[in-house]
Amino acid sequence: MAAVLAIVFAAVLIVAGAVVVITLREDTGEAVASPPQGGSSQEAAAPTREETPSSQEEERPPAEAPAETTLQEGWTAVRVAKWGLTYEVPGGDGWTVDTPTTIRGWEGAEGDQVSMSGTAGYHDGYRCDHRSLAELGARGIVDSADTEEMTEAAALQWALASYHTEAGQPEVSTASVEEFAANGLSGHHAVVDVEVRQDDPDCDPATARVHAVGVPTDGDGAGTRLLIIDVHTGVEGALGEDVVETIVSTLRDSDTDIA
Repeated sequence: MAAVLAIVFAAVLIVAGAVVVITLREDTGEAVASPPQGGSSQEAAAPTREETPSSQEEERPPAEAPAETTLQEGWTAVRVAKWGLTYEVPGGDGWTVDTPTTIRGWEGAEGDQVSMSGTAGYHDGYRCDHRSLAELGARGIVDSADTEEMTEAAALQWALASYHTEAGQPEVSTASVEEFAANGLSGHHAVVDVEVRQDDPDCDPATARVHAVGVPTDGDGAGTRLLIIDVHTGVEGALGEDVVETIVSTLRDSDTDIA
């Protein structure tokens, strides 16, 4: 992988055969369509990695800039410039904090897309190029500030998009939707369990879990800001639930003073 201004992770898969009732629209005004009710295509497109700098995100701070203060000692703060959010991930081997211009996402058969910025990954490419033990990032929805509804819908949509394989659509179920409060933010935390129809067991996990933590849009907006945590489960080295919960507990507005 070449050193570049930004690396766009776009693992492009076809989504077919399932329904998410709520259509989620990102703040660009472009529709993020629900997975269609039916479809015959089962062919998954190859993942792509492109060099695409973006003017919407902040430039990477100079290398000599001091490390940002963190809630968890030894962890790394990840800023999401577009949504005014910060979260933390553990320091150490296996973790990658992407450049501010990096986008990770999935695209469905009808051109519907789910994507996130302010991203990080845990053991990227541990089985094959487009699979990671965990992927994290944030996105925004303009439809509603009802965080209970939006978090569940976003987690379901992400799970359906990211775990469709040539073998078919995953089975998804909502494990929980609970109230969330931390660092001056309040909203909801939804968890969706995924059973994957493995096309290639050496690449696709058998099971996964998608977390979505939603808080209202900062300012006068009526939307929802979401932290997505997509985790492979039941595999060696999987990210533990205790680590996921600690990551969730660090979510905050980027201007929050934690000194």
